[in-house]
Amino acid sequence: MPARRAPGQYSAWLTIDRNGFVLDWDGDGADRARVEPSALAGPSIEAFLGPEGCQRTRHYLRCPEHPYGAVFETNYQRRDGTSSRGTVIVRPVAGRDGMFLLTIEDAKNEQEIRYRSQLTEATIERLTDMIIWLDEDARYIFVNPAATRLLGYSAEELHEMHVWDVDPLFDRQKWRDHWREVAEKGSFTLETVNRSKMGVDIPIEVTVNFVEYDGRRYNCSIVRDISARKAAESELRSLNARILRLSITDEMTGLGNRRHFDAMLARQIARAAESRLPLSLILLDIDSFKAFNDRYGHLGGDDALKKVAALLSDAMVRPDWLACRYGGEEFACILPEMGCDEAAALAEALRSSIEALGIVHDRSRAGRVVTASFGVMTTQSPTEETVRSLLATADAALYRAKRSGGNCVEIGRGAASEDSGSTVATPVPVDVRRNPS
Repeated sequence: MPARRAPGQYSAWLTIDRNGFVLDWDGDGADRARVEPSALAGPSIEAFLGPEGCQRTRHYLRCPEHPYGAVFETNYQRRDGTSSRGTVIVRPVAGRDGMFLLTIEDAKNEQEIRYRSQLTEATIERLTDMIIWLDEDARYIFVNPAATRLLGYSAEELHEMHVWDVDPLFDRQKWRDHWREVAEKGSFTLETVNRSKMGVDIPIEVTVNFVEYDGRRYNCSIVRDISARKAAESELRSLNARILRLSITDEMTGLGNRRHFDAMLARQIARAAESRLPLSLILLDIDSFKAFNDRYGHLGGDDALKKVAALLSDAMVRPDWLACRYGGEEFACILPEMGCDEAAALAEALRSSIEALGIVHDRSRAGRVVTASFGVMTTQSPTEETVRSLLATADAALYRAKRSGGNCVEIGRGAASEDSGSTVATPVPVDVRRNPS
């Protein structure tokens, strides 16, 4: 007995003998007959086909010179008396002499099936997304034209390749792991890379679909080129990074601004509390800077600030050290894991280097060139030290330096050093000057 038809494939099938008597039929065959289903036992083909169809079918049955079957179009009638046009196919039943299979394919259904098939083919051909079928061994079984256009390989070339020949992020082991996930999940989306024949890496989004067909298992993937999306995401990240940099950077000097200083000082105090390592802070103020602006103008003052800022930036040789413009002509340096003696030595080196810049300042109380005063504070017990008290201690040391005539370094009282009072650090050979050229 023939298999039941797929939905929409055939209108009916009948098993008949050489005399045109019906031996078996399907449900749709009964619907096509002009008699009630209960009366179908042993009818002839006249119960299903019109005169033209019966004549052509019986002619085939009487002519043994047509052993491979016949196909013709004819009218047939439904039980309700309506007439339809369809295709009749008559062919011998293999292994059963004298028996024939007659199928009636509704012309309307046939047209719909053909149209749907054409739509499916057009969709596959014209989609901008890639459609790729892979077998369990990662071989390319089918690719649509979008895949060949994007990757630059012909379909024939891809049929000789494996996933890892195109995807640099895959190898045989990763494919085995991936296939297990495909079989378990059935469908999911991932991002990876395909390398074109020209060697260009193309970011792609893959929607994986596990398909079992005709006893075999496949990965049917819809693959989309996401180069434009990745470029937009990268541009957005760059824009956000730039906005962040602008929000924490002093525009004129390029150092961190006061907002960035406040946030980083709080963060470094928290880190020092956890690590139990020292944290040092240097505040410095350019001596007699108002008089410098009055004498050389604000453009001259801006230029001097930029040169001092560049020197401070060069001195921050560790990634967690930070120099900021604290406000006006005042600067600050945050120095994690630096003890008091080291901080005082660095401050002295910076003081000497600023003086060595040789920026003329004939109205300074501290000398004939631009100089700066420094206050240094180190904490060994950050859990007991607040941001406010740390700043206050460093600021007090800075103003002691300025009251002493400027161009010197003072260590904050309470700092963890051998001498907790006011001291001037011993100079050390640290060169933090920029190349004058």
